Amino acid sequence: MNEIVAIDLGYGHTKIVSQGRDGEPKRMMFPSVAPITTRERTAESNGMSSLRTVTVSVGANNYVIGKDAYLEADSNYSRSRLEEYSQTDGYHALMLGALALSGLREIDQLVIGLPLTTLDTYHSAMSSKYLGEHSIGATYARRKVELVVRNVVVTSQPAGAMISAVAAQPGLKKTTNLVIDMGYFTMDFLMCEGLRPYYKRSGAIQGGMSGYYDHLKGLVAEKISSEGLPAQSTVDDFRLEEALSQGVQGESGRMVYSLRIGRLEVDITDCVERASTRLSEYLDRMMTTLGGGSSMGIISSVVLAGGGARMILPAVTERFGKTHDIVMQDASQYAIANGFLHFGIASAKRAAAQV
Repeated sequence: MNEIVAIDLGYGHTKIVSQGRDGEPKRMMFPSVAPITTRERTAESNGMSSLRTVTVSVGANNYVIGKDAYLEADSNYSRSRLEEYSQTDGYHALMLGALALSGLREIDQLVIGLPLTTLDTYHSAMSSKYLGEHSIGATYARRKVELVVRNVVVTSQPAGAMISAVAAQPGLKKTTNLVIDMGYFTMDFLMCEGLRPYYKRSGAIQGGMSGYYDHLKGLVAEKISSEGLPAQSTVDDFRLEEALSQGVQGESGRMVYSLRIGRLEVDITDCVERASTRLSEYLDRMMTTLGGGSSMGIISSVVLAGGGARMILPAVTERFGKTHDIVMQDASQYAIANGFLHFGIASAKRAAAQV
């Protein structure tokens, strides 16, 4: 059995799905934040809990990576929104941290993805960068994680979502479909016939969930001001993500969202609903690339993936629900990484058959 690691490293979160020699898939997700640290990490001995992180060195800096990495970030830290994100030191630190956290040390297949807008530009660089041996750890570490990657496959992120959808619903391989990957910085969309892409009718809309959060923050600030709360009671993307993930369905079926400010719970449901106009704008721009109704007329299903899939689901359903099947994958935030794992398994089988 091969060791396979699939990593969907997005602007918002990093998702890892791995399969070791026991054949059991394992999943992990953490925020795509990589704060630089100058503090030497030691086991907590003062009664406090240790952070669920690893420290990795890139260049002259040590970066903290993992589920609790945001606790190492100062109040001015923000996630990257650079188009060349995959070429930054922070991204490299996240990738090395993800490899270390996968738990596998002799990786036969590493499958990683890029947005459609940067796939052609950085495909070769990414393949060569992560192939071979890696020594991962802080500059001061006495022992580092030593691992080897024997093969690297780089594909588009929405392709992973489509592969995952076909694995769950094989009938999609015989129809024309549209994948919408609602990520943190971009909303990627891929039109394909089965698993064969229409590249000229696919693309990415900059903004993604970060653009939605920017709009939502403005509306929440107005709400806070109207209720007489201090003007400094602002919110960041991390807290908005938490509020949206904890929404509850009311008796009428309407989702209700609240945001904690100090000891108060502020109802932001109306803000969330009004901010959805930004998501509709993304769909308008997507339709321009698709060519409007000429493409939608041959598409059977719309497949949703990414961390923002549930937020865009109402807008997609309203626009396409009467004429198209809407495919919402289970654990949609892992849909891309799950597809990458399927791809890695198939690649390993093909490689073995050629020996």
